[in-house]
Amino acid sequence: MLKKRWLYLGITIEIFHLTFLIAVLICGRIWLPNDIVTLIIIVTVTSQVILLDCLISILSDYCFHRYNPDWIIPSVARWLYRKYGRVTGILVFPVLMITSRIGPALF
Repeated sequence: MLKKRWLYLGITIEIFHLTFLIAVLICGRIWLPNDIVTLIIIVTVTSQVILLDCLISILSDYCFHRYNPDWIIPSVARWLYRKYGRVTGILVFPVLMITSRIGPALF
């Protein structure tokens, strides 16, 4: 039963990850000042470029690995950073900034 907890924790982290991403990008400028949303995006992308991975993806992958060591589910961020390196972060940054500016206009 203890092993299943790792699976559930990994799934919960991924659900939080997706929800947080959507909330910040789409609705962030509605709830927070523009500077705060921009700071969140800058800190996130900078940490991903430095580490060549997403911190939340590392945590969820760790949980999935604890559940089943043979189970390999690479995240999209991890795959992009492994394949293209730091260029990924440089290209992702403008996409996130544009999405965060356009998102509130959709609502």
